[in-house]
Amino acid sequence: MPERDAHSILDAAEALVDHGDDGPSMRAIAAKAGIGASTIYDYFDSKESVLTAMLVRRLRAEAPAATALTQAVTVEDTIRTCLEARLDTARTHPRVIALAAQRILGRESDRALRVVLAEHVRQLANHWPRDAGLALAATDAASVVLVALDGAVRNAVERRPQYLDDPAFATELVATLGAAIRKTSPALPYTRARSNE
Repeated sequence: MPERDAHSILDAAEALVDHGDDGPSMRAIAAKAGIGASTIYDYFDSKESVLTAMLVRRLRAEAPAATALTQAVTVEDTIRTCLEARLDTARTHPRVIALAAQRILGRESDRALRVVLAEHVRQLANHWPRDAGLALAATDAASVVLVALDGAVRNAVERRPQYLDDPAFATELVATLGAAIRKTSPALPYTRARSNE
């Protein structure tokens, strides 16, 4: 029962944010979850902690599958895999993704969200094409890519939602980020042989 209550609280917060309420009250979250307002405080100490837990859960669920990253041959393949995961989430939870990007890119970023971003960076860096020959360290390149994707997808959600389903948007974004990464070390190769790992 307690586990179910915690999940229902996070589900309720996500539903309210998805419907345009970036700062739902504890009372609204409790009503949506079908529990008493005081019950929320058994699990979370504030509205901010509810929203942070909801965003962390959503971002962890969004991480691209390691198998998809392993199959990437080029830097662009790797970027596209990450972008597709972010766009899939943005299509179903646009306001949640916009709120997460706002908090990650904002001045007062939550530590928990920075931890999830660091997990994504490590995952991407561990699956970066090994012979990509980047002048940047893989973790630096991964950080640049993920922050750029966050900004681009947030902008699409907030200003141009039609871009979320536009293949040209994804293609241009992947090409632009791939070119930016290439500029760090233009003379080196950017592909790797597919492995059977």
